[in-house]
Amino acid sequence: MTKNPWVSAVLNFIFPGLGYIYSGKKRMAFSVGLFVLSIWVGIHDWNEITAILSGKMGITEHFLLFIILYPLVFAYDAFKDAKEK
Repeated sequence: MTKNPWVSAVLNFIFPGLGYIYSGKKRMAFSVGLFVLSIWVGIHDWNEITAILSGKMGITEHFLLFIILYPLVFAYDAFKDAKEK
């Protein structure tokens, strides 16, 4: 069954690992571990995320790295994986 690469990319951007689970391309242990890690980072950094989004705090390097850059890289990878399948 062909999976939509865009769905895989969006899922992996929102929760890295979820797009891999959807496409079934990567090893399941890696995908689940990455998904759990992304949820942990989101919960751990929730106060920072809300402070930045509300304008009470400037954008930090940590925010750029874990909330923007890593999800973009994983989204691209999931898109590529789903397209190859």
